Amino acid sequence: MSTLEGHCMCGNVRYTVDDGTDPLMTVVCHCTVCQRQSGAPFSLNVVLPEATVHVSGPTVGEYETTSEETSTPVQRRFCTNCGSPILSVLGSMPGIVAIKAGTLADKSGLEPTAEVWARSKQAWVETNDDLGVFQTGFRTD
Repeated sequence: MSTLEGHCMCGNVRYTVDDGTDPLMTVVCHCTVCQRQSGAPFSLNVVLPEATVHVSGPTVGEYETTSEETSTPVQRRFCTNCGSPILSVLGSMPGIVAIKAGTLADKSGLEPTAEVWARSKQAWVETNDDLGVFQTGFRTD
């Protein structure tokens, strides 16, 4: 995959990923918070080590969510100007972030490797049994 970089719709918030950093995984998330945040039945996320992702811009906002599905908080970073979600800092996985794949400049090499929160998916959405499909989030214990 090429160098990972991206930005929000208006371009005020940008991010880069350290050269040579490959995604840990690309995950389809069906949780109800991702559904609400994306306005779609799921969100596609590129999972990376937090230390390799550098976000900048004058309108970076942050909002903490804790859903009915889990009591672990998630810090969601977004552009306060255009509203684009940028990434999530996962409380259940310290040191890991999930970049919203739609914000990447080059999405051509992305393929999902797992699906999480499948129990919250919309009834008409099919999961891909060739991937790791988790009914909840990843277990970290």
